[in-house]
This record gives sequence, C-alpha cells and structure tokens, in this order.
Amino acid sequence: MRRKTRENGAPAWGLTELAVGMGKKLARQCHADEKLVIASLYLAHIVFHTDRKSHRMKDHPKLSAKLARGYLKKWGVLKTEQDVIINAIAIHHSVLSPKSKVAEVMRNAEGYKFLTIEGCLIFLHDLGTRGMSWEKSVEYFLEKMNQKYALLTLPACKREMRKNISLLTQMLDRAT
Repeated sequence: MRRKTRENGAPAWGLTELAVGMGKKLARQCHADEKLVIASLYLAHIVFHTDRKSHRMKDHPKLSAKLARGYLKKWGVLKTEQDVIINAIAIHHSVLSPKSKVAEVMRNAEGYKFLTIEGCLIFLHDLGTRGMSWEKSVEYFLEKMNQKYALLTLPACKREMRKNISLLTQMLDRAT
C-alpha cells in the first residue's frame, strides 16, 4: 500500500500510520476485529490524487473500495471479511451509517489524523512540499479537520478531539 501512496503522491504516509495506530487502539477498546480495521485503513487510499478537485480525489472511497476488492480476492480473504473491509473503505467519508463496528472504528481512526497536532503538522508539511501556499494549506487543513470531526461517532473520540480542535485552531491562529 505504501507503493500505491507513492504512485498517487498522497496522502502522506505518516498520516496513514497515525490512523493505523489509532485504529489498533480503538479496535481493542470497541472490541472490533483489529486486523480488519488495519486492512481497511491501509486500503482506504489506494486510489487517490494530490489535486483535491480531481475525480480520483473526490471519489477515492468508492474507487479504493473497488480496487481493494480485487486485492482481497487475490489474497484469499474470506468473502464476509471482504464485505466488512469494503464497506469501511466505501463509507469513510460518508454520513451513511456503518454496517459494522469495524467500519465505525475505521472511520473514527481515519478522522483522527486530522484532529491531532502531529497529523496537522504532517499534513501541512506535505501540502507545503507540493507547493501549496501556507494560507491555502491552513484553510484546507481546517476544512478537513471540521469534515473529519463531523464524521466521528464514538463518544470518547468526540470528547478528545473537541479539545484538540480548540488547541489546533489556537495554534494555527497564532501561526498565521
């Protein structure tokens, strides 16, 4: 999956690892299948693009889910597990209700990367290396932060991230 991320030029691999780390933690807390959460997080962005207005970027959950299905079949993953992983990938940017605890945990873990100082710094650095101005990068980050917070469904995540949003907003206000 790291190869696909390199080919796509995004997202920054550090963001993926941040989400996977949180996914492991949340899977244990929520009694979700950790290996399915991890698989979902690694496969969620195998189709992606650096241009946020591109078709590939806008439709990456659906496109990644379709491509992931092929990988999962090739790897001999059980059909029931494939369905759980594919649902998690397909709805990770959607307000649709997840069909499993795995999908809910995955979506919350995936959002986590935009709701931490570490994730903020990784994302802003990545946008800077792609040539985006500081002002546009901050604007884009704040958009993503609010989008991801709105998708959180786990009460503990919402509580923790509410505090982080305040810190991140203050930090970025001081930096601009």
